[in-house]
Amino acid sequence: MTGLYLVQQKSGLSDDELAALDRNDVPKIDRFVAGKYSESAQLTSDLLCYPTLLIAPGLLALNPAARGRYGQVAALYLETMLATDALFTMSVGTVSRNRPYLYGTEGGSARTGKIATNSFFAGHTAHTATATFFAAKVFHDFNPDSPAQPFIWGAAAVVPAAVAYYRIEAGKHFLTDNLLGYVVGSSIGVLVPQLHKTSGGGAFRCCPCRGSTRTALPTAACCSPSACSPSPATGLCGRHLLAKAGLC
Repeated sequence: MTGLYLVQQKSGLSDDELAALDRNDVPKIDRFVAGKYSESAQLTSDLLCYPTLLIAPGLLALNPAARGRYGQVAALYLETMLATDALFTMSVGTVSRNRPYLYGTEGGSARTGKIATNSFFAGHTAHTATATFFAAKVFHDFNPDSPAQPFIWGAAAVVPAAVAYYRIEAGKHFLTDNLLGYVVGSSIGVLVPQLHKTSGGGAFRCCPCRGSTRTALPTAACCSPSACSPSPATGLCGRHLLAKAGLC
């Protein structure tokens, strides 16, 4: 929420500021992007990014190993995407970097809009990388011996790279903006599921395994008879409650 608020408080460049822009002020690594503009490339990046945000986690529902815990997977995906979104909005809300197309003559009214200085870092690339690497990571955890692993990880890497390419061609982001977005998105897509992974490969759950205290334990631990004692509040142990929910 803070990031979104900061983004809304930004203002675009004035005509005088636009006239004073010089592509030679752009770092050499990014200079080849300055002045680029393409509406068709922007559309292509949108068509690659937005459907992927739904397709990547949706494909996990087709996997028998993940399907039984898809509610957990979906909740974890939402958490992962929110983490990326928080970093992205805080970044564009606090850092003003001119988009590449401002160094040319195209862009129309968007040249003076408040999002014209939202080049750092590439949100499309970051969110796409989060989605694809999350899907690859979760698939890997549920299917560690699958021969499809190289193809899954390869697709996870290629799709956000394609988005980054078209964001550059559209004049929306510089190369370094996309590189950072790729690193941020792929890292979060892998790290958040990893942080929720137990030593036994299952997800953490909260269950009243001892008395009325809710304790975060791996599923195997919660479902073990030796780990359970009746709850004074319900007269039921955590294992029984999980069994009724279909989790044991």
